[in-house]
Amino acid sequence: MTGDEQQESSRPSFRSSADGSFASSNLSGRSPLTFFVLVFTLFLPFLIFGLATNTYLFPRTPVTVLAAICPAIAAVILVYKTDGTAAVTSLLGRSVDYKQIRPTIWYIPVVLLLPGVVVVRYGLMQLLGLPHSLPQFSVVSTLLFFGVFVIFALGEELGWMGYVIDPMQERWGALRASIFLGVIWAILHIPLHLGHSTLVIALASLHLVGVRVVLVWLYNNTRNSVFAVVVCHAILNVMFTLFPRNSFDAWLIDTLLIAGLALALSLIWDSRTLASTRLPGWMERLGNRQQES
Repeated sequence: MTGDEQQESSRPSFRSSADGSFASSNLSGRSPLTFFVLVFTLFLPFLIFGLATNTYLFPRTPVTVLAAICPAIAAVILVYKTDGTAAVTSLLGRSVDYKQIRPTIWYIPVVLLLPGVVVVRYGLMQLLGLPHSLPQFSVVSTLLFFGVFVIFALGEELGWMGYVIDPMQERWGALRASIFLGVIWAILHIPLHLGHSTLVIALASLHLVGVRVVLVWLYNNTRNSVFAVVVCHAILNVMFTLFPRNSFDAWLIDTLLIAGLALALSLIWDSRTLASTRLPGWMERLGNRQQES
């Protein structure tokens, strides 16, 4: 592959698939406002039921978490309305678009970057002598949680990344679109944090905005792979289960770390795309070694 071809293959296009099957829908025809109104409408019954019954699926996990399917349902409804069954099938197929992740060196940040932030938080709390819960590792429970979180992540990301982020980026650029989407995401998560102090809820909301910036960065640099975002999202949730945030200090450190990471990415990469036509040097060298082997 020539240098020009490498640059072209890595250039973000804000389109929904490399083969153009789902991208055939005109992005200008997708209304983020309509999508968000539909998501919030679908979310309301889960919110009302959760508040009325105070039911929990798992410890610290209210039944409202089932509303994670709302973005995917909204996306399916709108895609079917405008483009029919074939487009819905194409959208759902993005759940396994792992072939988009090229070069495969991008699996490193997909799998390790955000979980690494959680590990750094845990290490800092140990180093500073702050109270924290010891992680409880169990292979069976970890795999079980991962499976559950993959389902939840699909419910969210098929809507957030599979449908609405592309037209948002076309209109406002990657950084502003990711921040705006992060704010919407944070608002929908507020019911999950009820019972915490207002300051903790604010930190949790800021943390989610930062995470969304990182996820959009991954999405744009993996050639718009929803699969990459789902895997990263699910692993991050597993890490929060293994390393719970049981104190204000944990929430504060987590939020500062993710905000710092999001800021660094927005400064290093073009804020319009949160991507580059060329890999960072260390990733390019690793990718070349991988191809040689």
